[in-house]
Amino acid sequence: MCYFFSYTMNANKNIFYFKPKDIRKINKEGNPKKYDFNSHDSICAYFNLNGNKCNHYEYNPYSKEFKCDKINLEDNYSDIAKSFVEKLFDLPRKRFLNLCRNYHKKVDYKKLEKDLRNIPTKEDVIELIKRIEKIEWFKPQEEPDKKKVSLKIKAILKSFKCNIGFEFEYHKLERKEDWASVRDSARDSARDSARDSAWDSAWDSVRDSAWASVRASARDSAWDSAWASAWDSAWDSAWASAGASAGDSARASEFEVVKDLMEKKGYKTNPFTKLLELWEMGLYPVGVLKDNKFHIYYVPLKIEKELG
Repeated sequence: MCYFFSYTMNANKNIFYFKPKDIRKINKEGNPKKYDFNSHDSICAYFNLNGNKCNHYEYNPYSKEFKCDKINLEDNYSDIAKSFVEKLFDLPRKRFLNLCRNYHKKVDYKKLEKDLRNIPTKEDVIELIKRIEKIEWFKPQEEPDKKKVSLKIKAILKSFKCNIGFEFEYHKLERKEDWASVRDSARDSARDSARDSAWDSAWDSVRDSAWASVRASARDSAWDSAWASAWDSAWDSAWASAGASAGDSARASEFEVVKDLMEKKGYKTNPFTKLLELWEMGLYPVGVLKDNKFHIYYVPLKIEKELG
């Protein structure tokens, strides 16, 4: 599966991707060939390229993670590919969000229903994704009630079977630098070399166990479809710029696919939906970092007009 943002390089080192003007033109024509703007196959088809004679790359402009998806040329040319994409997304915040918005799409519920087939949790998966669509991401607010949030965090840690004591810390998202800080914190939290805390181990254990259940039950296609649909529904908000919101939404939908099987493994509830409750409050939960504190960001009522 190809993820946002996908692009391709041919033997002449020319780079191809769907530009916003291409997307507008295709959509105006009704997209009769059903191009997926984040698909290497679609990119090759649109630009008449032989995909087996091209290098394919992916880039997450929110976390700034670059990936060589498939290398077919004599070199991976990663230095050229990475330099290109970093310059492409090096924009002021508003222009950055406008560019990104071209590559995210509305959930196709007819396709989702078909992809989920007849799995026992089908209706629950669809209901969850519709719930994600209604979230008011990063809603400006007064400092959240500490007691209420503390109870939410306790429920989250319990659902992940993470029996640790905790403190939590608020941070404000007011300036452009604050958004950079939260992205760095979220990225550090997710980086493999940093995943050595009880929280991280519990997180990994849940997802690994859920994935094993998927493979055992042959629900791979349903898992992929739920992931993609939740990702698309989360990105429908212009504020969802840091990436973690879509990531947590996608994990919640993945777990929902095998929720019935996970009950036998001691998970009485979907732990990622517990985490989703903080997003529904307009908060940005980063989770437990190396200081063993649960870090949460929020947008105060009085914020800069543009935030960069």
